[in-house]
Amino acid sequence: MGIGENIRTFRKAKLLKQDELAKKAGISRVALGNYEREERIPSLEILDKIALALETSADILIHLNRLNFDEIYRLKIIDGEYIPLTSYQKSKIKESIEIYTSELEDINIDCIWEKYTDRAVMYILLDEYDKAIDDYTMAIELNNKYIQGYLDRSNLYNFIGLNNQALIDFNMAIELDRKQGLELKYKKNKSLLSNSKLNNSIKDVEHLIPKSVSLHNKIDLLDDDCLDIISNLVDKLIQDKNNLK
Repeated sequence: MGIGENIRTFRKAKLLKQDELAKKAGISRVALGNYEREERIPSLEILDKIALALETSADILIHLNRLNFDEIYRLKIIDGEYIPLTSYQKSKIKESIEIYTSELEDINIDCIWEKYTDRAVMYILLDEYDKAIDDYTMAIELNNKYIQGYLDRSNLYNFIGLNNQALIDFNMAIELDRKQGLELKYKKNKSLLSNSKLNNSIKDVEHLIPKSVSLHNKIDLLDDDCLDIISNLVDKLIQDKNNLK
């Protein structure tokens, strides 16, 4: 199975008969039949004409049956290319859905939300977008800090034209990424402070922020969920400094 199968897959997906596609491509129906049965291999010039008639590229037409799931997803959802599936690809996707569904029945599985997003991708490849959205939503409900879940659902919303929902999910992913970055930075800075000399503790905190911004002003700029952490840290450092006097 090769280019001939790919041409036939595209033609049927476009609901075109052989003579209709042949006419659009400017070739004979007999020649097209030979290409689809792989009795002859089309030249690159002919392949370009067929691809143009099918509203795709010669590259996709050549490689369609060898595309993996990730490549199909990227071309379809991210790049906006029309990618029909071969019968073999459809069967493998359905097998994957069955496997993920079976795994999701195990409530003790680690990172179960990732399995929901994996199954959502399979539903997307089959154009079953409602089921994919349900799986993304379940993943996010199981882990409301799951950045990739928000991004993937945003991509799908954008693909199907729900731009407002896409923007909401995208902004949520950005906000979560920012907060997780702050938490990581705090943990790193806390580790550095714990290894420093106590009589330099206050200076160790102050050098982590711009000189033009005071410590208390910097704290005011942080989110509420960081305020208590930083305030408690500063109080402890001041207490430790006083104990040394």
